[in-house]
Amino acid sequence: SADFNSSGSNLLYLTYLGGADIDHAEGIAVGTNGNAFVTGYTLSKKFPGIGMQKLNQDTNIVAADAFVTKLDANGAILSSTLLGGNGNDYGFGIALDSAGNPYVTGTESSTTNFPSTASFPTNLPTLSRTTSKAFLTKLTNSVSNPDTYSTDYSIVFGGKGINEGIGVAVDSANSAYVVGVTTAIKDFPTNNIPDAARGKNAGGRDVFVTKFDSSGTNLLYSFYLGGSRNDLAQGIDVMNGAAYVIGQTFSSKFPQTNAAPRKLMGRSDAFITIISPASQ
Repeated sequence: SADFNSSGSNLLYLTYLGGADIDHAEGIAVGTNGNAFVTGYTLSKKFPGIGMQKLNQDTNIVAADAFVTKLDANGAILSSTLLGGNGNDYGFGIALDSAGNPYVTGTESSTTNFPSTASFPTNLPTLSRTTSKAFLTKLTNSVSNPDTYSTDYSIVFGGKGINEGIGVAVDSANSAYVVGVTTAIKDFPTNNIPDAARGKNAGGRDVFVTKFDSSGTNLLYSFYLGGSRNDLAQGIDVMNGAAYVIGQTFSSKFPQTNAAPRKLMGRSDAFITIISPASQ
């Protein structure tokens, strides 16, 4: 992890983060006080951290685990939390709400012990070697120790296939928006689908956009976004209740709403899609 000053002329800190095995950093979010929250995944049994904790029943890493590490404005580690079960679990995206609570999204393939407070649908397909679930986990800190975190809620969701949360954003009401990729043909959880989006996956991989309420118990909207071929999500942001999604499409019939839709210009094109608050 590295931090530069506002002009980019001075390196304020540069630090390694990892143990004795494979460690990947995938996402970062910075609070108003300069604290940085980093998520990714690790195979290191001695991944560094102060107040290290694992939010499940396992005590040792047996496969990849997601991590959330908090660093202060000088690059010192304040806390480090592992998130996972008995399978491979990866953190890909992270965002903070106005109170500085981290929201992490990614994908998990654990058959036991992955922390979850809710699932969508409630009868999620059984995991197999070629399937995974997307997850969204909100962490909150202890009143007595602001650098010790516990699970506020942890949602697993998806359909029969590969389901990956790639990016997350949080609005002023603490509703969380997740963008990701799914291969589920027809059973990914959907709700309040916009007219321009389709109701099922027609390609190999489709983007999904899913919004949860502040309690993590209600699915406010959720839908496929894609065409007849592979479509990939890259990021999401939110402003005034509208979600802005970017990614890559290989589909010639990716949904467009402008009067003169563009044709696919090459093997793939970038896309930007705005989901208005009316989609709620």
